[in-house]
Parts: sequence; C-alpha cells; structure tokens
Amino acid sequence: MERLERSAASRNARVAISDIATSEFTHYQVAVSPTGVRYDEYARAVHEACLEKTAANLTRSYEDCAKQICAACVYSTAMPGIYLHSDGRCNMCHAYEEALSRNKLQGGLERELAECLAPGPQDADFDVIVALSGGKDSSAALAFAASEKNLRVTAVLADNGFIPNFVKKNCQSMCDRVGAEFVILDFDFRDDVKRALATSDPSIYPCIVCTKQFKQLISEYAVRHNCKRVIMGRNFWATIEPELSGARELRAFNGQSVFWYSLPFLLGWKIQDLKPRLEKVGWDQRAKDIPGASTNCMGPGIVEEHFKNSTGLHPEAPLLANEIICGFITQKEGLDEIAGHD
Repeated sequence: MERLERSAASRNARVAISDIATSEFTHYQVAVSPTGVRYDEYARAVHEACLEKTAANLTRSYEDCAKQICAACVYSTAMPGIYLHSDGRCNMCHAYEEALSRNKLQGGLERELAECLAPGPQDADFDVIVALSGGKDSSAALAFAASEKNLRVTAVLADNGFIPNFVKKNCQSMCDRVGAEFVILDFDFRDDVKRALATSDPSIYPCIVCTKQFKQLISEYAVRHNCKRVIMGRNFWATIEPELSGARELRAFNGQSVFWYSLPFLLGWKIQDLKPRLEKVGWDQRAKDIPGASTNCMGPGIVEEHFKNSTGLHPEAPLLANEIICGFITQKEGLDEIAGHD
C-alpha cells in the first residue's frame, strides 16, 4: 500500500485508494486515464476499487460489473477511474450535472463566453486566435468568430506532419472566405508516433501528446503577437472540477498567460449547429473520409488499432463520452462513432 501511495502522489492524485469506496470523484481526481494507458499497479488498484464500488452501488456481483456501460454516455467500467452510481449513470455524468448546477448559480460560463468573444484593443493586429485544425469543430468555430461575431481573427494551424495537403489548402480557402488571416506553424510529431507504435504497453496516447505540443506552440505565437485569447473547437469542458469551466489558462515559454476557450461548449452547441457554419466557410467534405476518429489528421487512423489491441479500449471513447455528457452528441451517435472505427 505504501508503494501505491507513492505512485498516487507522483501522479498528483487527490483521492486515495482507501477513500474510493466512500467518496464521489472524477477520473481526474484519482489521476488515471480512462483510455487505459499507463495501466500500472496503481491504475489497476484504482480500477479494481472502482469495480467494487460499482458492484456495491448496483447490488450486483463484481464479475457482472466488469464491462458495464454507463446508462447515459459511453464511459464504461472497463475504463480505469470510472464507476457507476445506483441509477446506472457514471461518475462523470454525475460530476458534470452537479458542476453545471453550481455554475448556473454563479454565471461562470456566461462570463467566460463574454471574455472569449470580446473585441481586442484597436491597436492590436487582431482580436483573437482560432486554433484551426481543419476539422469540423474548429472550422465551425472559425465561421462563428469571424463571420457571425465579426472579430478580427488570425487562424493558426499547427501542422504535426500528418495533416493532408487538401486540409491545409481548405483552411486557407475558409480563412479567405471569412476574412481571417491564416498561419501554419510546423512541428514534427512523427517520432512520437513511431515510439508509441513500438510498445505494447503504452504510457500515453500520442494524440494527447500532440495536443499539448500544439497548444504550447500556438500559445507562444499568441504571446509574440500580444494576443492572450485562443478559441478552439472543443465540445466539452476545459475543467470539470473543482469548478466547471470552458476556459483554461496556459503558460507560454516566458511565463505569460494565454487563455484557451472551448467555444462550442460555451455556446452550448449540438452537432447540428456545425452544418450551416461549415457550409458558410466551404469546409471540404473529403475530410469525412480521413481514417480514424478525425476529420483533419491522419494520426488517429495510424495509432487507434494499435492502442485498442494494447488496452482493449477505444482511445477516443472518453472524448466521445464527454461530448455526450455535455449534450453535443447523443449516446447513440457516440456508440455509432465507436462502432464505425472498430
């Protein structure tokens, strides 16, 4: 147990294994990944404790609860850090419901949305950066910020080496259509993918590494241009606890703050809200045919199968679960998306 406690401390876990049975928590608070990566002795102990908690909540046997899907989303007890309440819904569904209720009383999301869409100083080169991947979500966010809100936008694509040329060309044409500047920042992610594919016991999903790298790259660009706001096409929370938020503060290389806003989440969009905006900017429908759970990058199609074989879990299932919980897609749409990539 002492060894597990040291492992928990190294991961910054905020709920001890010994407290799992009597506590309510998110997978963030026990510092394990529901994607199944870094499934070491500590993660296994958390997983087993969550299964025991589910069995007690549902008054069923431990074995019967081993692969039980949430009644409302696509989180599953097969994922470390996930457990079910007596109503069959998972801890993440309950945590979001409670966090949203508190937030409505405080008006936090409304304030963040106003901050996100406020005009910048007149002497600035632009009002806001849109992190434009070329996928559906960020392309719709570009349309909203530049065309509907008339903000002065610079759209930045962080090219990891796996973005098809037609996607990059489409980003340029979409920006031209809405009057936004377009910038490409390059970084080489190929070695990270090679290393991920070389191990059968993954410690992290490479797309998560990519996300961290492109956020750092764009944050540094933002600071150089005296812009402290970046819009991204993220359809769920930036943080769910201790408080629900659609914004996250990141530090650039010189310690300056840059705030990243999950615009579709703050607007309360559903997937149907994307279509008219994608038509407005001329989003290239060919991106739908990119392999894997992506509409802009070849990377997921390369690594998904390897990670499913290594962990027994679909690496994009937690993201889809979060989108379901926030109302962006339905549970059926999430299940269909997972089935479509199995």
